[in-house]
Amino acid sequence: MSKSPAILMDVYVTNIETLIRHNLLLRNDSTRGSVAFTRMTHSGTEGGGWGWGATFFDVDNDGDLDIAATNGRITLPEVEDSSKLFENTGGEPMLFADSSDATGFNDSLLGSSVVAADFDRDGDLDLAQTCRGLEDQEPALRLLENQQSGTILDNGYLVVRPRMAGANHFALGAVVRLEAGDLNLVRLISAGTSYLGQEPAEAFYGTGTAESIARVTVEWPGGGGRSALIDVATHQIVEISSSVVFANGFESGDLSAW
Repeated sequence: MSKSPAILMDVYVTNIETLIRHNLLLRNDSTRGSVAFTRMTHSGTEGGGWGWGATFFDVDNDGDLDIAATNGRITLPEVEDSSKLFENTGGEPMLFADSSDATGFNDSLLGSSVVAADFDRDGDLDLAQTCRGLEDQEPALRLLENQQSGTILDNGYLVVRPRMAGANHFALGAVVRLEAGDLNLVRLISAGTSYLGQEPAEAFYGTGTAESIARVTVEWPGGGGRSALIDVATHQIVEISSSVVFANGFESGDLSAW
């Protein structure tokens, strides 16, 4: 069985901003035997404000990950400290543009958690945001619907749900890889990313203009092997079970029926 490339997950860290502290986007540049992160100081994501919950998500289904971060300045509630949406503009090194006002994710509430999920199953990621109450503000759970427009509507998606028998039914720790043309995307199924927040145990991919995915691979946690699907149509939800995995190093042919 061929060995998959190493997973190098980048990190976005929110911060209580002062004159010397800012949000951090850290690119994972680790190599075998050496862990290393590079601070992306000119990525456009530093000015996040008095930060709390944040999440990576593909807001426009173009295949790259954007960032949503909710803010809440507890000590100075009279200061407006708006939520932020940083849109990935591509390039190397990574660059982001502040699209908070353009997208409407710019509230000045006392936000604490934000998670991304396709709540209405229309093929794009929405946001759920929790807000604390303080003085004249009531605690709130806000559901923000992603309303795509223009050419964004042409971008496709694929949702992959890995599932296992036993206690780890939602396959926490599984790695899901997607390959389609220039797209080579990786998602980690985890138990939570945002501050006091947990997103669904599924991998959501914006697939751009691709109409089919050449290959989807799930690497199961705990050394459970790999499963794969070949030539997968977009605009759907696919569930993959760990009951069938590659065995004896066999990895060839059409595995769609697996």
